Amino acid sequence: AQPNANLQAALRMASAGIPVFPAHCFPNRADPNKWDKKPTIGGWQRLATTDFATIHAWWAGNPSAVPGIECGRAGLLVLDGDRHGGPDGVSELEAIAIEHGGLPPGPVTETA
Repeated sequence: AQPNANLQAALRMASAGIPVFPAHCFPNRADPNKWDKKPTIGGWQRLATTDFATIHAWWAGNPSAVPGIECGRAGLLVLDGDRHGGPDGVSELEAIAIEHGGLPPGPVTETA
């Protein structure tokens, strides 16, 4: 059997010291072109972990889950420039970055 890619991603994050929790992604009811996400466990902020045994158990019960990150405990700051029909947050963030000499290096992800 092929290993679960989402489980493997969660384990890689845990190996880097990033506390994770399982979450489900699903189409937004109002706009099927957008995605929503919801933790599969209650208390996810407190329960997010780097413990491999816990992560394996969570994904055994939720094999389609994606890894969520508890950003505060991971020491991460997320800048989320949205485009939801109002002001263009992506363009605004880019303008602020240019005005202040750019953003420090770090990971970037694009979401639906």
